[in-house]
Amino acid sequence: MTDLIRGIGRRTRTARGRYLPLTAAALCMAAVMLFSVPVSADESVSEPESVAQDKLSGDPRKDTVTIARAQIGYTETRSSGRQLSYFGSWASEDQASTGAPWCSEFASWCVRESGVPAKFYPKCTSVDEAREYQGSLDRVFALSGGNENSKSWIGSYYVGSIELSDVEPGDIVLVRKSDTSASSPNHTALVEKVDVQEGIIHTIDGNVGGTPRRVKRRKYTPEHIYAVIKPLYELSPISGLTAFDADGNCITLHWDEREKADGYYISRSKSQDGDYKQIARISSSSRTYYYDYDIKDGKKYYYKVIPYLKTAGGQTFDGAAWLKQAEENGEKICVSALSHDERSPEGDQ
Repeated sequence: MTDLIRGIGRRTRTARGRYLPLTAAALCMAAVMLFSVPVSADESVSEPESVAQDKLSGDPRKDTVTIARAQIGYTETRSSGRQLSYFGSWASEDQASTGAPWCSEFASWCVRESGVPAKFYPKCTSVDEAREYQGSLDRVFALSGGNENSKSWIGSYYVGSIELSDVEPGDIVLVRKSDTSASSPNHTALVEKVDVQEGIIHTIDGNVGGTPRRVKRRKYTPEHIYAVIKPLYELSPISGLTAFDADGNCITLHWDEREKADGYYISRSKSQDGDYKQIARISSSSRTYYYDYDIKDGKKYYYKVIPYLKTAGGQTFDGAAWLKQAEENGEKICVSALSHDERSPEGDQ
């Protein structure tokens, strides 16, 4: 089942100032834009807890959970019956003044703060929005043994079922705490851990508890789960990599396009398990070829082609854990540059 999840397609840094190298002026502006919540003068909402950069791993899936844990205890503001929260205001201008439940908004914010770009996880304000957008990316799954209405609610977005053991920290579950006979879920939760033996999914939830609502840990058994969303935290390696030296002047690489990527890194080494150094960056997912002219007669070269994503600020996942994983799991290829004697007559001219 893991192959099903990975095969359906895979995976800048956060837009918030604390992750990016900003000037003092830019930091001030970021603080004003991102931490000021547009409510009336006599109302205020709590800000989320910041997470120090040295507490983050660079792996968006792990960092999503770390960021969510830091928010446990966060409490909304109640004003004239309205639910006012930072997360609701972040996701929707309407909620900044009118207020509303904010469980989907909280989960979206945690995913985005980890570095996942908006095009892979936008600001969601309901379980329906999450199903529709993530469904368009083939990221919505039913849980085997989950709620009996799961497949019918997922509808045309259904791509398959996964086992409880396939649910991972950082996934999103769409649930009902009570009345599991209902046809649809009404709550969004972020998975913290899974106890397969006990059959329990442990989550971190926004908009739960008494009045006022807060961020708390909760537990769910499979019958409460209507859908599991697996955000695009990573991109799977490219496929179809080929390489050849036709005339001794350059080595030509070609590979299959990786849907959802923003471009590719080209790395080269002198040995299969040696140090691969980046020799080029291609800024288009549709350009699936590269010419390496820096070659010597009769030498062997090993190549890797690694897809990457951009952030809203134009940064990439350089050095992030997923990139290391892609390099380790990526498809390698070896090709020998032609010696002078092996070149075709046309290549010598």
